[in-house]
Amino acid sequence: TDPKELAVALDPSGALVVEFRPSPFVKVGAPLPFRVPSGPEEMTPEMMTDVLRFRNYLGPRGRVASVMLKPIGEGAGAFGELCLVEMVLEGALPGAPTSFVAKFSPKDVPIHLRSFTRSQFLREAHFYNDFSIAGGGLPRPHCYLVAQSSPASSSSRFVMLIERATAEVAYTRISGCDDAGRLKLLMAAVGSFHAKWWEHGRKPPLEWVQPMGSPDSKLWRAAYGFAWKRMASLAVWDEVYAPIVGWRAAARRHVRALVAALHAPPTTLCHLDLHLDNVFFGSQYPGGVAFIDFANMALAPPMRDVAFFLGINLDVPVRRALDADLVRVYHDALLAGGVRDYPFERCWRDY
Repeated sequence: TDPKELAVALDPSGALVVEFRPSPFVKVGAPLPFRVPSGPEEMTPEMMTDVLRFRNYLGPRGRVASVMLKPIGEGAGAFGELCLVEMVLEGALPGAPTSFVAKFSPKDVPIHLRSFTRSQFLREAHFYNDFSIAGGGLPRPHCYLVAQSSPASSSSRFVMLIERATAEVAYTRISGCDDAGRLKLLMAAVGSFHAKWWEHGRKPPLEWVQPMGSPDSKLWRAAYGFAWKRMASLAVWDEVYAPIVGWRAAARRHVRALVAALHAPPTTLCHLDLHLDNVFFGSQYPGGVAFIDFANMALAPPMRDVAFFLGINLDVPVRRALDADLVRVYHDALLAGGVRDYPFERCWRDY
């Protein structure tokens, strides 16, 4: 079903067409027949038996015989706690997971950051939970469980059990990537994803998504002014960026127009944290690539994702050699996905 047609594809109760939902589907924050764990230490064999039975991964007499936990990194991060989970199952049904990543929202979040942290995890929870992989439109690891405790509270906790993503070749923001073939796979996937939600807005099933921000926001103008001032003060820029620093006075005069241009329609559902550490290339994924980390998702101009990725992940010579072809691949994917009101010339200008 075309997501643009979802407004008329809802029944009177607001139920979505089945094709978009994973099975079984449970709303984020709905009551669950087990206590939502607040950390890895609570993932006992007994608790995981309840979880896997609830998700139809175990037969009537099946159980989790053992659970082994291994922190990823130090086990705790600014935006969550991660651990690798290995389980031994008895009486498992086909598709039951024995190895996956558990992602928990952070504990003891300062009160002034609770709303922000909650919104970050809520966005990721909805994208993993509310769609099948095909329904969401962006290849990703399978999600075995999304659970939220105390959904009405600003101190609500989240846990997500996610398939462990693997890559045939690993790239990072530091290493960069100069493989044109793999970069084209990524651009095609992003283009298809953007086309799926093109100008959809906050209609179901995207009612949980917020717009990126208003171009009239004082925050944008203040941040823009600060960035120019900071850039001009750094000796590291030297003469390489002197022409850009020289634009500062003109940019300040036209800051409203510049910010408005960066917020101009069209909009679509964007990843907004699209970098190589969040991308896995492998033939096991549809289209040869998969993505993770959906906490920043928002409705935004589509080239935010494209320019962000090409601008921070590729060495300058690589980007200059490849970006025209890569933006063309992206635009071709938009056309294949049904977008008709966004010519390549506009796409390139926005980039």
